[in-house]
Amino acid sequence: MDTRARKQPVCNICTVRLVETAYRKAPWFRIVREPLRLGMRLMAILYRVNPDDYEVRTPSCYRCMRFNKIALKEKSALFRVLNSAVNPLFDALIERILSPAELRDAEQFAQEAMQGLPDAESSEQNRSTPGMQQERKHAIEHTSQYSTCDTRPSVRPEPVEGLNGQSK
Repeated sequence: MDTRARKQPVCNICTVRLVETAYRKAPWFRIVREPLRLGMRLMAILYRVNPDDYEVRTPSCYRCMRFNKIALKEKSALFRVLNSAVNPLFDALIERILSPAELRDAEQFAQEAMQGLPDAESSEQNRSTPGMQQERKHAIEHTSQYSTCDTRPSVRPEPVEGLNGQSK
């Protein structure tokens, strides 16, 4: 059993939640993020970053790159330079894709997770973000204007006769 003390990461906003929502709203966002994520992961391997050094508070935190990012900021001057150049652009892009309500929801989730609240785990599984609720409402309103009538046939269609006069 590992007895060493684990570091306490500071999470102001849930990156996992932000990214999952951004992927859903803008599938092309993967093309932007995945190369950055891969580069960060490769640097973490090169600098021998161990994400297990950090306390994980919820099951969804296990997938978070924040642990690598924090450690790389401590260990690598190159990463700090690259991060200072790329991170503002990445943040601006996320803010353009997501609504303010979705950003607030990710902040709230991070605060709950930092406090170790049991609600953080249940809300991860059961709660949809206000932005998702708004999207769902918009989708229902948008589709309802087109589906005002039932297009299914009310009577069974008659069989079509084949070439020999037989029913198909």
